[in-house]
Amino acid sequence: MPATPKALVVDEDAFLLEACAETLRGQLDLVPCDDPEEALAILGRKRGYCVVLAGDELQGMGGVELLKQAAVRAPEVVRVLLSNTASVLRVSQAVNEAGVFRFLPHPADPTEVCRVLSEACDEALKHQGGRSEGESLACSTRELLIELLSTARPEANARANRLRDRVVLAFKRLGVPRQWEIEAAAEMCQIGWANLPSGSEIEELHTRAYEKVAKTVIELSASLLSGLPGMEKVTEIIRHQDIAVDRARAMGHPVTKLGVQVLGLALELDRMVEVGATEAQAGEVLHTCESRVDPRLLDALSGDSAAHHASGRPGSSTASGQSAAVRPTVRLNFGELDPGQVIAEDLLSGSGTRLLIAGVTLTRSSIERLASYRQLGLLGANELAVFVDSPDLAA
Repeated sequence: MPATPKALVVDEDAFLLEACAETLRGQLDLVPCDDPEEALAILGRKRGYCVVLAGDELQGMGGVELLKQAAVRAPEVVRVLLSNTASVLRVSQAVNEAGVFRFLPHPADPTEVCRVLSEACDEALKHQGGRSEGESLACSTRELLIELLSTARPEANARANRLRDRVVLAFKRLGVPRQWEIEAAAEMCQIGWANLPSGSEIEELHTRAYEKVAKTVIELSASLLSGLPGMEKVTEIIRHQDIAVDRARAMGHPVTKLGVQVLGLALELDRMVEVGATEAQAGEVLHTCESRVDPRLLDALSGDSAAHHASGRPGSSTASGQSAAVRPTVRLNFGELDPGQVIAEDLLSGSGTRLLIAGVTLTRSSIERLASYRQLGLLGANELAVFVDSPDLAA
């Protein structure tokens, strides 16, 4: 019978450790340690650990520094950081300096910690199966930052979802294989919002002020991603998304060459539709910009199906003042929600704070976060409307 994998937990939260140990009993043995130096010694002389979770406020050593040294002592061990400072810069530092797989806020929900520890253990087994650390870090970095964006700026996260869906749909229409770096660029080009003050969202999207902020967001996103492992092509695509099509075709790598054109058009289409244009109107405008547009790509990125993904809100108005077709919805209890469903209405707390914005695709993490809100009595409703044509409901 194979031995139960082990995780080294370097934190002083005894309640969290006890709750997680009970939940994971038989799946993952949690070994407590409250001394960073001792933890490094354990990792250096013993094998069999698949995960190390470190708190960010330890006696004598910060969590990032501990995990950075752990990466040297035991590079095969997957690293998780528990921190009460959640920001894009902190996540970037943790990934850059320590190769962190997941970043958890503190105080943390034991259910969420258990889920992350299980995923980290699975990730360690993938490494043993031959998956490169660079590939794993790139995937986990993308998930980390998007999860942070969904919490900090739900409006920007909804836009990231729309852009990603538009790009995925375009590849399907073109009949070409999906490109991870281009899809990631479509999502990650909005991560810069998480580093702006919360009051900087511009309501009048067609104003010059918005254009300036949108450009700043792109620049911030590229800057935050630069240097992160596995994000080189993603960063280059985001940084050059506004260049002319003839210059894009001259770029060296084929993925970057295609990605720059796809992302630039996707952003232009999304901005026009967001201020009330129809897909057809936006397409007609862009078809007149011959130096910027590849007609085949534009046709793949626009159209009724793209509009279907681009609009998260039912009954949204078009530029002509006509109401767009209303997508059918169904109301579900929170216990019936599943990852992949797209919510059809804003979700508000009991005090009126917007927790999720219409058009967001639910993830396992967001559903677990909603369960925590319910336990704390923070939600103002017991049901949530989702689109009937969400992937799992349409099946």
